[in-house]
Amino acid sequence: MNWHVLGDVSYQKRNLHKMAWNIELSNKVVTGAPAGGALALLHRHQMGRKCLAENKLLLYTNAGEPLATITWNQSCLVGMGWVEEELLLLCFEDGVVFIYDVLGNFVRSFLLLTSKRRLEETIIQVYIWGSGLVALTSAMDLQVCDTVHAFSPAVYTMPTGLSEGRLAITMVVLQPCFSSSGLVEVFLGTADSSILAVDVNGPHDQLIHGRLPTPVTSMAIAPNGRFLACFTLGLLTVVSTSFTTKVLEFDTLADSTPLDMQWCGEDSVLLSWEDCLLMVGPYGHWLKFKYRAPLFLIPEIDCCRIITDRRCELLQRVPGPIALIRQLSADNPSAMLYNTLEMCKVVDVKVDHVRSKDPPGQGCLSAEILHAIQANIAAAAVELTTVQQKCYLRAAACGKAFIKVSSAYTENFVAAARKLRVLNHLRRRVPALCLTTTQYDRLATSSLMDRLLARNYHSLALRVSEYLGVQRDRVIIHWACVKLRSSVAHKSLDGQMRPSMNNACLKIPCYISQIPIVTTADVLGCRQFAMALLQSECSMIDQVKLLLAMHEHELALKKAAQGKEVDAIYLALICTERMCPWMTRNTSPSSNCSSLFDTIARHEDLSNLLRVYYQSRIPTASSRNLHNFLVHHNAGRPCFKQAGNLALRISYLQTRRADRFKKLREVISLYAQGRESQFQRRATEDQVALLEFQSDLEKKYGTGCFFDMSLSETVYNLIVLCSTQQKRAVDLLSDANRLRRRFKIPDRRFSYLKLTALAASGQWHALRGFSAEKSAIGYAPFVRVCIEYGQPASEIEYYMNRITIDNERHSLRAELKY
Repeated sequence: MNWHVLGDVSYQKRNLHKMAWNIELSNKVVTGAPAGGALALLHRHQMGRKCLAENKLLLYTNAGEPLATITWNQSCLVGMGWVEEELLLLCFEDGVVFIYDVLGNFVRSFLLLTSKRRLEETIIQVYIWGSGLVALTSAMDLQVCDTVHAFSPAVYTMPTGLSEGRLAITMVVLQPCFSSSGLVEVFLGTADSSILAVDVNGPHDQLIHGRLPTPVTSMAIAPNGRFLACFTLGLLTVVSTSFTTKVLEFDTLADSTPLDMQWCGEDSVLLSWEDCLLMVGPYGHWLKFKYRAPLFLIPEIDCCRIITDRRCELLQRVPGPIALIRQLSADNPSAMLYNTLEMCKVVDVKVDHVRSKDPPGQGCLSAEILHAIQANIAAAAVELTTVQQKCYLRAAACGKAFIKVSSAYTENFVAAARKLRVLNHLRRRVPALCLTTTQYDRLATSSLMDRLLARNYHSLALRVSEYLGVQRDRVIIHWACVKLRSSVAHKSLDGQMRPSMNNACLKIPCYISQIPIVTTADVLGCRQFAMALLQSECSMIDQVKLLLAMHEHELALKKAAQGKEVDAIYLALICTERMCPWMTRNTSPSSNCSSLFDTIARHEDLSNLLRVYYQSRIPTASSRNLHNFLVHHNAGRPCFKQAGNLALRISYLQTRRADRFKKLREVISLYAQGRESQFQRRATEDQVALLEFQSDLEKKYGTGCFFDMSLSETVYNLIVLCSTQQKRAVDLLSDANRLRRRFKIPDRRFSYLKLTALAASGQWHALRGFSAEKSAIGYAPFVRVCIEYGQPASEIEYYMNRITIDNERHSLRAELKY
């Protein structure tokens, strides 16, 4: 056993791969993706300097096999690092961030600084963490982006309160999942031997000037977010991230700052210098490893990868199940079961000892052996070497021969064997994904498939997905898209690609969506191949979406109409309207653009839906589209009445009177062209005349109580206005009579309007004069309004006596109880 004892716990260092490269790392900078991901190598002089020559960054696997090369010109690189999606971020001095995948393909870019700030500030330090990055500017402000995986990442600023007189030396980030506030917290080591905790609420000085002899030059946060390791000149200090507890203070006796400082799991800190690696445990215990060449540390959640120019190593704490079984002088049932592996066919003394502990009458069931079986299965799952994995599994199988186990233990055994088979394949030189069991469990299956597909290992991804029982359609889709991109220069392959993809799809007993493949083919210019694949897409709505994306609007409308899907028809109409600017112009049947409307007009369902859709979206530019369709493209049967109704609705949505009059005249012209809409034409003409009359009344009398009123309301308001503008009462009554004659108001209706208006405005003298004329409504209404408005008895008797029919007068008295 190659174990290294650190206090009460043991650590093991395993050689994972011998590097295939021939590279000296003494002048390089190396960073690795989390969860056993790829490596990025950069020449040290290219970091922080603006080179005139072309800069190169190399991507490798953990076995030193080349993956890709990334190049850029002139820009000064400030920092680089990986996020959990195995995307490489390159941050430059001017605030530009480039994102690349593991094969060096450009994904996207975004800016940390606005165009104005880029002229005044630069990026001087960058820290990249699981799903974002934090950059320190020359103005001592923090630019934070915690959503780098988004298509358009959001960036915000966190002021630190620092200045040129108090600079930040080092920086680490406490992820939101570990902070008490649930927000990103940044720890800054300052030049005055203090530490600032900065979040969106502002900076908080931890006031530890007297507790640290010199400024902090390196910091690292434990994978569980609970502890912060700080290195000052020769002194390692570990405190809680809340800065309430000091966990450790260790003197390294070093007179220089370590090249790197990282955590190895959750309970030890690694410090590397040019020729050695120092491990410090929680109680001041330490281990020292000698190296002949520079090394680089890549921290993981449960271990640490060590990269040298010759090999890739893994340093981790010995997993609990293995320590339980393999530790010296172990006499527990798990260890005894493992030690009796070679004697499974013979009744071993140690096994008899375990079984003798069963109380009489309990049969062959032994809780201790069951626990021993489970411990050996767990040990096999966390073991890295295949030979030792088999030993643990054989020990577990040997234990099952002595007792009757439940199905749950059998399922655990099968699950562990299945997991190990996948992990062992991933740890090979190809693809060299050095995952531990803890990392594998934390990494979702979909993320594992993403990593394999990002490297174009489609055959391996297909086997893994089949073995794990997950969907395999995404593997075929990704393979097809990559195949198309690789053959884009050969247009003649269009005819050969479809049979190849069909054969691949037939081997997969699940539905394969053609949408991503068709989209990729269309983007690459393989239109014929895309149209051929489109015919095999089962979903009609998906066919319509793809056709619209390919700008085949007429064909999309035909497909939607054939399927008689309302949603598909609406979608086709909406997208066609947005993507065809000519629809907003007046078109004629002879124009080249009429074919679309002619297609719609041939289908009654499409035509009806188009009308309903456009009418529901008023007032927008779609009204002109519907107008053009109703007037010009309705299969030779113009709908002038419907077009007039549409224009009438739009006219009353106009805010300016001139625009409304203009629109109403258009309504009249539309109604005039239809034989069945003559009544609507005359009614609209009367309405225009009334609106013009009302507009003139408002100008004449200086009031705004007429426009948009009904005819009855206009007459009523004219008579009421006589009470406030008595000098112009004659003109007001004259205008009321003009309205009466122009719009042929019946005598009874006019009499009622005048009676109610005079009574409501208190013009009782004028009411007497009006009653002297021959009344078209009789005198009973006069009596009623006098009683309603509380007039004296003499006034009521005056109008009561004007009623000449005795029966009518007596009935009115009885009704009004007067």
